Amino acid sequence: MKKEIKNLIFDAGGVIFESGWDKVKKDILKKYGFSIFLYSDYPKKVSKKFKGVSVGKVSFKDVIKYLSKGKTMNKVEIIIQDYKKSYNKHQKINKKLLKLIKKLKKLYNLFCLTDTNDIHLEINRENGNFSDFKKVYASCEIGVKKPYKKAFKMVLKDNKIKPAETIFIDNTPKNINSAKKLGFNTILFRNNKQLIKDLKKLKIT
Repeated sequence: MKKEIKNLIFDAGGVIFESGWDKVKKDILKKYGFSIFLYSDYPKKVSKKFKGVSVGKVSFKDVIKYLSKGKTMNKVEIIIQDYKKSYNKHQKINKKLLKLIKKLKKLYNLFCLTDTNDIHLEINRENGNFSDFKKVYASCEIGVKKPYKKAFKMVLKDNKIKPAETIFIDNTPKNINSAKKLGFNTILFRNNKQLIKDLKKLKIT
């Protein structure tokens, strides 16, 4: 007999919101003369140097300090404030989904499991994008990213919940596959219409 669903875990980026990275890059490049695309616009030694930013080993401030060196005389704090403004300007919030999440939290335990750095986490908390979750598990705070099983197990252990009673929602197939192997019910997010349809199949309305 299939267990009753009691918990839902949502991914953030690509699900709750879309970040306009190309436009943010353009803004910062135009004003300060450097790219924010750490992994595609710089030599491997640079991306390797800062690979720990998403698991809290390196701060986003350190990344900006390094990338802006020799490009501008502005203080790093000022660049970060402009980065935040650009991020907010170009971010597209999935308001329909946030409305659904607000409804679902009355009936289920809702959590967010997201891969992010300290500045992006700060921005989205300030904007209230995580306000309806019981708890947010951000890679920069828990020290591990998806699809590593440790990330999923941390949510399970911390809240004493079972994967068979939990739905994991994410827009990345490799994260979905990892959750499936642990026994989670899963939904690969494509759009709101598809998500609602898949939730109904799992008796979530």
